[in-house]
Amino acid sequence: MLNFMIAQLRVFGNGKEDGVIKFTDGLNLIQGRSNTGKTWILKSIYYLFGSDKRPYSPLTGYTDIEGIFLTRRYGRITITRKLGEQVARVNSENDKIENGEYATNYQNEFPRYLNDLWLRIIGLEETIEVPKSARYARERMSWTNIANVFFVDEDEIDKSKSIVLRDSSYDTSLIASLYFLLTGDY
Repeated sequence: MLNFMIAQLRVFGNGKEDGVIKFTDGLNLIQGRSNTGKTWILKSIYYLFGSDKRPYSPLTGYTDIEGIFLTRRYGRITITRKLGEQVARVNSENDKIENGEYATNYQNEFPRYLNDLWLRIIGLEETIEVPKSARYARERMSWTNIANVFFVDEDEIDKSKSIVLRDSSYDTSLIASLYFLLTGDY
């Protein structure tokens, strides 16, 4: 196992049958016919990473997403998030991880942030600031920004533009973040 793995993903809502997928250590392939939920899975994981983009419509009746993550440093961590909320609930077996609500972005004053938790999980204990522009203005390293490297939008695969550098407003900070993760230099 690397620093963490996704053990299980569950979507649920009142009166709905739970949708559950379990993962194993190593490579997991998600395949199936069109319109069977493959994209939901990826977008739901990304939502638990802190994305503010809803992975599916609330009209489905599913209102909550829960992920169980096995981490090398902290053991089992469960993250649950309601659709449309900018807060996730974290439950850990390890007392080094505070249980409770974590904000999904830095726009609100909050004691805990999901981004900081994910960076701790991958081994970064302190806040890392990376350049966000050619003028070296700095911003906090963002887990959701670097997590994009691991998610390929199926609609972007056959395009000639980069699937990693998707939004020019994040190019500098993404490259600086990846450089820091590879070299430790910021």
